[in-house]
Amino acid sequence: MGLLFTLLISVLFLLFSFCLAGDEVGREPHPPVAPDRRPGGGPTKVVKAPTTAAAAKPATGERDAVMPNRQQLDDREGAGGHFVELDLDQIKRTVAQIRVSQENGGSKRVAQSEGQRIELTLQESIDIALKKNLNIQIAELTKDAAETEISRAKALFDPTMGFGLINSAGRSFPEQAPDKAINAQSTTPFIKTLVPTGATLLLSTELTREETRPAKPSTASTAFGSGVGLTIIQPLLRGGRIYVATKPVRDAEFDLRVEEAKLRAEILRVTAATKRAYYTVILAEKVIELINTAIQRNKALIEASQGLFEAGLVTKRDVFSAEISHAKNVAKLVSAQADLAFAKDAFVDVLGLPMGRELRLRDKGIGFQPIPLELEKWIAIALSNRPEILEIDEKLKKSLLNVRTAKNTVLPQVDLVASYGRSQIGSTFGRSLDLRGQEWSAGIVFSVPIGNVGAKSALALAEIEHARFQEELVQQKRQVELQVRAAVIKLRKSLERMEAFGVIVEQAKGKLEVANGRFALGLATNLDITDAQGDLLDAETNLLGAIVDYNTGLAELEASAAGPL
Repeated sequence: MGLLFTLLISVLFLLFSFCLAGDEVGREPHPPVAPDRRPGGGPTKVVKAPTTAAAAKPATGERDAVMPNRQQLDDREGAGGHFVELDLDQIKRTVAQIRVSQENGGSKRVAQSEGQRIELTLQESIDIALKKNLNIQIAELTKDAAETEISRAKALFDPTMGFGLINSAGRSFPEQAPDKAINAQSTTPFIKTLVPTGATLLLSTELTREETRPAKPSTASTAFGSGVGLTIIQPLLRGGRIYVATKPVRDAEFDLRVEEAKLRAEILRVTAATKRAYYTVILAEKVIELINTAIQRNKALIEASQGLFEAGLVTKRDVFSAEISHAKNVAKLVSAQADLAFAKDAFVDVLGLPMGRELRLRDKGIGFQPIPLELEKWIAIALSNRPEILEIDEKLKKSLLNVRTAKNTVLPQVDLVASYGRSQIGSTFGRSLDLRGQEWSAGIVFSVPIGNVGAKSALALAEIEHARFQEELVQQKRQVELQVRAAVIKLRKSLERMEAFGVIVEQAKGKLEVANGRFALGLATNLDITDAQGDLLDAETNLLGAIVDYNTGLAELEASAAGPL
């Protein structure tokens, strides 16, 4: 009896609904009239809905004064309303032509790329990048150039050899003596060197021949001379310190260590960039796989919706909804393929290989190995090992040497000059080689620039530069600590996002399963299915992205800590 009563109530409700619908059909619809939006301001005029044909004429006139009639709008649409449809057709034809041309030339490109394709693991990629990356090669060449500067600076202390040849002639007119002509030749071999104390050593020998001829005919006389001597010039104040004399060598050594630090920093950056590019390519390939799977689900949904529509169980709207979802995923696939192409180009660029080289990655899986987050330990390691800090520390030491040298240049010039030699003059060359005579000398040479403005200005500049490097060192340490902290935060964030997206994936799979079951029973539209499919695709994509972010975060942390974790 309860069931019959329920059926009776339902039938009466349906009859009542049909009666109301028939009554609404017999009435003229009253379109809503929008408030007057005419320019000029003023109060808004409210137009009441007409109830008779006579009352409708004034309202129609006011309506036509404000907006064009429907025929005018139709005329405008006829003139250009189908422009979008024509554009869509043209776009479809153009894309089809491009696709055909690409397919015709695709076989040739595939055949060519097969010969150039190389397969790489992650470690093999890193090894290639460390050998062929252009930034690393530039850094290595710069380091090699700095290394040659050390030899050039040390050459400052290499001895210098030479000799002098002098020929002279003259005539003298002494008082109470006949005039005479003098003809002399001398040769002076020498060797000169600079020692690390700033002193200059000069060792020289001299061989002379002097011929004297009187103006009146008589016997000419010839004298030979020989001598050897050592001269020392040692600065006592300005320039008289070992660190002053050896400054060019130490500067070259500082520059070499700076370039070595830059090379190590570049190696760390390239290693991290290689890992990032490798994981990015894998992520792009995995996203394409997920989208292809979603497209297959879309195709199955289109077939099911079409079958249910032909059976009269669903409306055409369900078919359109399935096809729209399919088209959206196709568009996502195109974007993902473009992202893969960009990622591969960036990967080839990091490796330093010729552009256009086809690569295939052997490590297809995206896994991760969580590590304990030891922030303080990694900060301490980074502060002691980061090449950027070592680079500034070397620059700071060099600037300190510049300050000490600049202070020395402010001092007056006081040089100790000393010499010792042996010599002999004889009537024959053999007798002149006895070197029985000797002589020595010692003295002080003093000089000071008036005002000495240049040296004082150089000292002030050196002190300012040293203070700047001190601040740069403090700043660089802060930046290194921030980088380590940012890398740790990224790892923690990636782990938490992986956990959240894992839950979303599970829930999206359950949602899709329920939607498929309800759609098969006719209890839901395929809108529920497309919504669940979109959630699942987004969740899976985000989960892969979180895993890749964790792996790239580890690579960035290794670069920030300047070594393996």
